[in-house]
Amino acid sequence: MNTKVLLFLIFVCASARGQIIKDLDISLINTSKNYPFSSFSTLHPGIQIGASIRERIKAKSERNYNVYLGFYHQEDLENGLFLRAEYAHTFIILKQIGLTLPIGLGYLHTFFPGELFSQNSDGSFSKVNQTGRMHVLATSGVGLSYRGFKTVELYVQHDFAVQYPFSEAIPLLPNAFFRIGIKYNIN
Repeated sequence: MNTKVLLFLIFVCASARGQIIKDLDISLINTSKNYPFSSFSTLHPGIQIGASIRERIKAKSERNYNVYLGFYHQEDLENGLFLRAEYAHTFIILKQIGLTLPIGLGYLHTFFPGELFSQNSDGSFSKVNQTGRMHVLATSGVGLSYRGFKTVELYVQHDFAVQYPFSEAIPLLPNAFFRIGIKYNIN
């Protein structure tokens, strides 16, 4: 995943909708291999950047088309690099509060956060180069945002994700992503 791929995806999304990018997004994330809202105690940090296209439907409702690039670190389990797209419907409450319901699909590439070794036929061990593992990442969630500022929107969001495949024994692995972020309106 490089910047050119992200920019290409953003361009395609913008062209397809006949819209222009409205927001840039950056968020800090905490990940866990759990069901949603089940664990907040262990810190597995990450960061996510993205771009959004907003489309107002009614006075209190809008659609958001989002593209994100992110990274997270889970000590002793995996490091993950992801690229995902998301559709989110936002209901505007009291003019300044937004309730967001997103659904998304993306690509996740994971790496073991240490060295890997394999056992040779003579019983000795040799270091193995890591290429990582490819996964599909499907997400859904719920979020709240504060829209009281002119160019900035603060938000908190909890996403439930399914990682496929995880291993031969565990094909689907539930993930939870807790995000705290800021969207900056560039128009």
